[in-house]
Amino acid sequence: MKGLKTKLQLIYWPFIIVSLSFIVCYSLLSWVLFIKNDFFKVKEDVVHTWMPLGLAGIPVIIWLRSRINLLHFKRENAAFLYQLIAALAMAWPTVVALSYLETATGRLTRIGNINAFEKSPKTKYYAIDKYCVDNSNAGVLKTATVSGKYNQDLDFIIYATLPIFENISDTTKGECSYWIGKKYFKTISNRVSEPEKDSELKAFVKAVRAEIDTTNFERFVYLKKEGNTEDRDQFEKSTVKSELVHYKDPTIFTAINAPFENRNDGKFGWIFKALWIGCLLFFILLIITPLQETV
Repeated sequence: MKGLKTKLQLIYWPFIIVSLSFIVCYSLLSWVLFIKNDFFKVKEDVVHTWMPLGLAGIPVIIWLRSRINLLHFKRENAAFLYQLIAALAMAWPTVVALSYLETATGRLTRIGNINAFEKSPKTKYYAIDKYCVDNSNAGVLKTATVSGKYNQDLDFIIYATLPIFENISDTTKGECSYWIGKKYFKTISNRVSEPEKDSELKAFVKAVRAEIDTTNFERFVYLKKEGNTEDRDQFEKSTVKSELVHYKDPTIFTAINAPFENRNDGKFGWIFKALWIGCLLFFILLIITPLQETV
């Protein structure tokens, strides 16, 4: 019991304090710099995922490494494993918190028609009263990437963009600045022959084009403006595949056919679930690992 109290005092409670401080400080700083004000042009997946994973190691090294080294490890690299788990326990709730902040603080702006977008307040979400989606001039970009631990999977991703206008008569102008993006996925085995891969891709593209032609893309509740993401880059390339002329920086939206109130999708609760799981795992590691005899 005395050993557990010592471990709680010297290692666990400092871990809790450092974790909460990192989650709060990084989340608020990222929200101010990247989500709310967009001071720096950084990819969202970098800010929301890779930076928390990388930066979480800094407070671990500064404030927790020496404390973790108070434990008695049978293997030399075990201390590093404990530090890695501590960093991941901080990073995971931070990733969830950033996702929650982005959706929870995003405001919904209602505009009369799509052409009023440029003069409207710059927000994340938009509801449009008058619009027309042109399925016939969709742009389609097909990509293929290898995935899996042993490169056993071949992932087909099709990025489709559909021009959105105020009126059906605007489709005759031959140009468009606003597009709705839609992703389609299919995974096949990477072990099949090249002719089979080509055949599967052609069949997938044909099926997607048929779905685009028959889908009513005008049935949505609101639009989400795509941020600085890899998906947005691919959607922009997709607009070039359309027969319409597009401007240098087309505005890409994704259509959401669900109530705006449901946009958070339980993310707030998962902040605490992720934090609880990380803290529990670190607590279990402390229980099963004794302190050094000199402590």
